[in-house]
Amino acid sequence: MHMKHRILAVCVAAVAIMATLASAALAGSSSATSPITAVSGSGSGTMAAAMSSRNHGTFVGEITANIQGAAPNTVFTIQRALDTTPTGTCDSLGAYEVQGTLSVNGNGAGAVHLEKETPAPSGFTFDVLFQYVGSDGSLLQSNCWPLSEK
Repeated sequence: MHMKHRILAVCVAAVAIMATLASAALAGSSSATSPITAVSGSGSGTMAAAMSSRNHGTFVGEITANIQGAAPNTVFTIQRALDTTPTGTCDSLGAYEVQGTLSVNGNGAGAVHLEKETPAPSGFTFDVLFQYVGSDGSLLQSNCWPLSEK
């Protein structure tokens, strides 16, 4: 197996394991998956998001993402925007907020797992859209999807 394929296989396996662990940790929570596609530049991948509540009123969101086929050694800033009028179309998005970064290696592949806690009322439902803004000018994006805090 070529080194590039070996590295890609390791990244995909790592993301699958992290997604499984996140799902187990947040059993009974709301979760979704989405492809990551290039709006401009290069790269694609997949992501999973899961959310739950802790201690009444604390929203816990976890994302696991992997990217491959990107320009070597690119750093992607992960941004998230919410649409609090959930229609599944993300047509009323708020401002994008930085969630973290994902760095790809010399073969253009990488993965990350992030967790964020914020105050939110139980039952909060919204649409969410993620963008991955590359240090090389690439822009990757998830699908728009609804999530509900339980």
